[in-house]
Amino acid sequence: MGLLSQASKPIWACRVVQYFFGKHYPFPYQLPYEFVYDKGILHVRCVPMKYSVLNFIPPLISFVGVAMCAAGIYILHIQSDNILENVGFWIWVSLIIVHALSIYGYLLLILDPNQICFKLWEYLVFCERHARHELQIQCGREACKLLKSTSLSIVSSVTCLTAVSGYICIPIFMLFFMLTTEVDPTFYVLEHIFFKLIGLTNRYFVRFLLFLICFTFNILATYHKAQMVLFGFSALLYVLQCGYKLLKIATLLAARHPVINEIYVLIMWFK
Repeated sequence: MGLLSQASKPIWACRVVQYFFGKHYPFPYQLPYEFVYDKGILHVRCVPMKYSVLNFIPPLISFVGVAMCAAGIYILHIQSDNILENVGFWIWVSLIIVHALSIYGYLLLILDPNQICFKLWEYLVFCERHARHELQIQCGREACKLLKSTSLSIVSSVTCLTAVSGYICIPIFMLFFMLTTEVDPTFYVLEHIFFKLIGLTNRYFVRFLLFLICFTFNILATYHKAQMVLFGFSALLYVLQCGYKLLKIATLLAARHPVINEIYVLIMWFK
């Protein structure tokens, strides 16, 4: 029961994501930023890489994913009369969008010399912490119970569950996906290159090697996509919680002061 109550907090969702997709990430590289929980406060800090070139491994993986999906769409366009009716087309377009957004978000963070996003995070957390402290002074500790959001708690619990299950089940899911469907862009493109362009004849052995190569890359790419999406989503979830608490605290404190309360009521009336 205690674990479930913790999982309903956005700060716990960030810590779960950091634990599985940061500290215990199954591949030797890591993102150049991380969640750090220190004395009840969640920080986002840059992680110095041993070699600067390691900073570009995540966008490189995404770029290869975009290239494979784009090549798959091109080949599918040549071979298919109506590409819009093919499920693979829509899956690959969706993957291109996900990869492109991950590249944009990643480069936005690491190429910012002023680290504005990190500073805004710290400022928001600082404001939320002091506003909550002021609420406890004026209204007591019981008032903090009014700051809970059911919607954010549900989304946070789902995020924790997704992070844990995804970390464990991605290899199994990818194996099942590749064996039961034919919409893997990497295998589709490489199969077209080796069998139709080069014209190899030893199909079984080559297909087995291609399957191993594609399976390895797909696991790497899927973990990478999950890492980027979960980091971004959990961070957004925590920011929304801080914003919600600040608005709620402002409302509660305004209700305790007659003049401020009258101004607040007047503003709400005009709205």
